[in-house]
Amino acid sequence: MLPVFAHVISAVVLLRVINLGMPDMKAIILLLLLLTIPTESQAADVLRSHRVWVYQHTRWEKAPPEVESRISTASATVLYFRDDGKFGMVDCFLIKGRRSLGISNGDGLNIYVGEWSEKDGVINVSYRLVERTVRMIGETLPSPVQTAIVSYKDKRNRSARISPAARLVFNGKEYAPTFTLDEKSVQSIIGNQM
Repeated sequence: MLPVFAHVISAVVLLRVINLGMPDMKAIILLLLLLTIPTESQAADVLRSHRVWVYQHTRWEKAPPEVESRISTASATVLYFRDDGKFGMVDCFLIKGRRSLGISNGDGLNIYVGEWSEKDGVINVSYRLVERTVRMIGETLPSPVQTAIVSYKDKRNRSARISPAARLVFNGKEYAPTFTLDEKSVQSIIGNQM
């Protein structure tokens, strides 16, 4: 990802094209390339505007037809970025219907909370495990603090508006925006942990 100074370079290239009086194709191509690369500040804007992300490679399994033919379930990780800098992550089971997506209340959960911030164009996250439905023997919670850097990519959309092609990379895994998992349901699971 390029820092914000990439836009300054774009402006200089644009001025060069204007001063030439006739288009210099190399300068135009460079300008277009620089303008289409999202910056980390765009990533922060996206996180503020779209808060809930689900692991991209979630494997869905259909429920047996005698239970409900239109429902699928999957073990998944959900990331939650509040605009006040609070961060939450839930390992859970998701239940997907035709037009709905929710976190299962009857299955185990791992809940992580922490904070996210942007500094000099880099998104940093610090978090810790605070609750687990089934604790490991000898485990002490909250766990030690972990840190990660989050990157953002969106091949189709160059603005801060979110698109279905957008992806976050967190701990080496890609997360996609979810438009059907309600933010309030994520908040209700994380509860007072944040």
